[in-house]
Amino acid sequence: MNAGTRFGEMADALEAVEIFHDGAFHLYRPEELGFGYRQSRLPPGGIVTRVRLRLKERPLEEILKRMAEVDAARKGQPKRKSAGCAFKNPPGQSAGRLIDERGLKGLRVGDAMVSLEHGNFIVNLGRATAKDVLALLERIREELPLELEWEVWP
Repeated sequence: MNAGTRFGEMADALEAVEIFHDGAFHLYRPEELGFGYRQSRLPPGGIVTRVRLRLKERPLEEILKRMAEVDAARKGQPKRKSAGCAFKNPPGQSAGRLIDERGLKGLRVGDAMVSLEHGNFIVNLGRATAKDVLALLERIREELPLELEWEVWP
């Protein structure tokens, strides 16, 4: 996966990725791994063991200002435990908005709930199990007019 937000993604900072597969360690440049929106072409069964990032030095004031901007832009996201966005955004649309428009905020299975702050987040109210989360994700997909692709799971 290529984790990221509208502010940037991991592929932006990658210089090299070490992956263990086929019984050996292999070093890849980012362009060899086909990074895109929420995707990459890692070797099947490969395990990322190390990454080398190329970071840009910036004055502290600039870094703090940027952090504040990003934090302000993400205020609508839940502060409870979650794994981030549950579904990929369909082309030209927002999965969160589609879920919101169906009135699914607050929908629960066990202790897994569609966040009240943002429809594309599943939050754990305390004792949610993986089974609860998967069942809730399937309920959401059943309610929508198009099939959403899971963000976290293959």
